[in-house]
Amino acid sequence: DNPELDKVPAPQDHLPKLKHALKTPIPLAADDNSTMAGDNSTRGDDHTALIPPECVGGVVKVAVSSLSLMFGILHLATPSETFIADLIQKSKSAVVERILSILHDGNSDSSVRIENIENIALKVWRVFDILHEEGLFSQILEYTLKNLSWWKASLVIVRAAATVASWYASGTVLLLLQIGLAVPNAADLISGLKEVHAECHLPV
Repeated sequence: DNPELDKVPAPQDHLPKLKHALKTPIPLAADDNSTMAGDNSTRGDDHTALIPPECVGGVVKVAVSSLSLMFGILHLATPSETFIADLIQKSKSAVVERILSILHDGNSDSSVRIENIENIALKVWRVFDILHEEGLFSQILEYTLKNLSWWKASLVIVRAAATVASWYASGTVLLLLQIGLAVPNAADLISGLKEVHAECHLPV
C-alpha cells in the first residue's frame, strides 16, 4: 500500500446538485407558451376522485406510453411502467386532470387514429411537459438510474438535462418530428388514446 494515496481526497459527489438542476423548471420558449404548455388553471386541486376509474386508467396509460417514448428519444432505458403509473396516481397535484384536459384538444375520434401523427405527437409532447413541470420526470429518471454509480448517473443526468433544456430553448419542431417517427410503433400509446376517448366520454 502506498501511504501517499491515502492523502488524495476522494472525488466529490455532485449528483445531488445535478438532480436539483434537473428539477428546476425551465420556461418554455416564447413561441411555444400558448400551444405547448399545459394549462395551469387546475393545478393545486386534486379532483382525480371525480374522474371515473376507467378514465383515469386510460389517462395513466397515455402518460406511461408518452414518457416511455420520450425516454427512447433521449436514448435512455425504458422506465418501469408500474413505477410511473403509481407515481402519477399518487401525485398530490391534479396531474391526471391536467393530462385529461390537454387530451380534450382535437377530441374527435379521428384525432387518435394512426394517420393523425402530428396531433398525436403534440399530445405526447404536452403530456411530457406536464410531467416535467410537476417534477415527475426527474423522479422517474432518478429511479431508472438507482443502480448506477453516482458518477455514471451524473453523466446520464447531465446529458438528459441538456437535451431537455434544448427542447424548451430552441422550439419543438424537430422534436415533434422525432416523436412523429416513433408514433407508428407506439401501439400502447394509440390504444391508450382510444381508451381515453371511450372511457372519459370526450365530446365528438
